[in-house]
Amino acid sequence: MRFESLTGLRTLAAVWVVIYHFKEEIVKLFPHLPAPLLEFVNTGGLGVDVFFVLSGFVISYNYATTFKNFDGKTYRRYLWLRLARIYPLHLAVLFAYAALLFIASRGYGTVNNPEDFTLSSLLTYLLLIQAWGFEIEGWNKPAWSITAEWFAYLTFPVTRALTARLSPGGLLLCSVMALVLVPIMAANATGAALHFVNITRLICEFTVGCCLYWMHAKGMGRHLPWSPIAAVSLLAVPVVATVCSSLGVISYWATLPIGVMVYALIQARGPIATWLSSRPMVFWGQVSYAVYLTHLLTRSLLTRVINPDAFVDAATPVKIGVLLAFAVGIGTVATLAFLFIEEPARKWMRRRYDQRISGRVPGAAIQPEQRG
Repeated sequence: MRFESLTGLRTLAAVWVVIYHFKEEIVKLFPHLPAPLLEFVNTGGLGVDVFFVLSGFVISYNYATTFKNFDGKTYRRYLWLRLARIYPLHLAVLFAYAALLFIASRGYGTVNNPEDFTLSSLLTYLLLIQAWGFEIEGWNKPAWSITAEWFAYLTFPVTRALTARLSPGGLLLCSVMALVLVPIMAANATGAALHFVNITRLICEFTVGCCLYWMHAKGMGRHLPWSPIAAVSLLAVPVVATVCSSLGVISYWATLPIGVMVYALIQARGPIATWLSSRPMVFWGQVSYAVYLTHLLTRSLLTRVINPDAFVDAATPVKIGVLLAFAVGIGTVATLAFLFIEEPARKWMRRRYDQRISGRVPGAAIQPEQRG
């Protein structure tokens, strides 16, 4: 079974994150934006939380059976395939930033916020440990979530073992408790604990995704009207986030409808699922990782050509055109990165593994997996 609607959901999550990172430009161009829309923009970081829950489900779907009986060879293969999925493009974007820094150091252009580009920060990104309590921001800032995901990949066999033992009621309770913990923890963390908010957020939401897989495997709620539930929950996520933000309440309470939304889309076969499973939504869902990793780099380059500050007093259609130009640029760069870096590198790494083990394990072909 292929959960194409979940791939389409990645498109919406990526767009929300991009909108969030463009909030300064949006506010400059549209200073009188209605308050609800402004709060929607300000809460776009929740797109990352959607990715975390989706990741837990997809990894469980692909590997829950694989790790029924744990062994080192299987674990090494699994980690290599996950590394093939996330690392080549991550490394390429870091290299692009390093190249731009070098060019700027030669007098060709300037670097915004040079204090962000430290060696210590670069090392945490290269080693995929930035979100593990270090929280040294810099370089490609969205990549913090990739380093958090790597922690989830490393510990997945443990998460799988723990969630597989739960009863249907236990899975539901675990999911609710984990989703409630996120806003409570984020709202009350102080001092050194702030450095562990993001990794805890990942652990909770990835675990929820794992629980959703087992709930689906056990047939929980199979006969509920999931199509309307999917539609309502898809709308509820931004509404809850916007209302919470408007009231001064932490927006992470929207993680609760995120959990419902993902499970509903796993089950649903109605119009919402059909739309999310359409060819354009699935394509951009596949490109969403490249969109996520490259959009800030693209923005920094395009801003030198299309500076939003120069259009503050322009007519509304012109302002909309400026944002569309950025959208086209981000989509183009992401598509090229997906087609010529991410996918070729992933396939090459998979082939390398096949070639390395083919002489030792007869017929050891690696099966295709649902994208995570």
